[in-house]
Amino acid sequence: MSINFVYGQIDSLQENPDTSFNLVGDTLFTNHDLKMFVGQKLIVGKGSEENELYKTIGFKSAASWPVWLWQDAETKINYEYQADPQKRINDKVKQYLSPGDTVIIKRIKRNSNKHTGHWYTAFLKTKGFPGISLRSNIVNAIRTKELLIIP
Repeated sequence: MSINFVYGQIDSLQENPDTSFNLVGDTLFTNHDLKMFVGQKLIVGKGSEENELYKTIGFKSAASWPVWLWQDAETKINYEYQADPQKRINDKVKQYLSPGDTVIIKRIKRNSNKHTGHWYTAFLKTKGFPGISLRSNIVNAIRTKELLIIP
């Protein structure tokens, strides 16, 4: 029952392209009564790219330990990683996140530039051991169902 409500909230974002977002303090509001706030738990969905890689979720820092651990050995034996280093990072995110996992919003930040307008980045932390720090374009992650809101 709660999953239907979660999908209902997400579908309201997809059906309404005129959805506007407003960051007030540490809470992101929409004009459709949806809000995301620091400390809120989200459920990880399936990746939206081929091979179920996550398009909108990545490591918070390029210096995260999952990125550097075994980097040389994995790059030497996998030609796809040599051609596109970002593919290895996306593959690592997929290894540490599974659909159904829970992440917690640690911070929401509004970013902008004159070419693409503005977007909202959420900094996330996985529950349990090891606690991985992630970043996500929160609006696109909700729209692509990579992150689901727990009612």
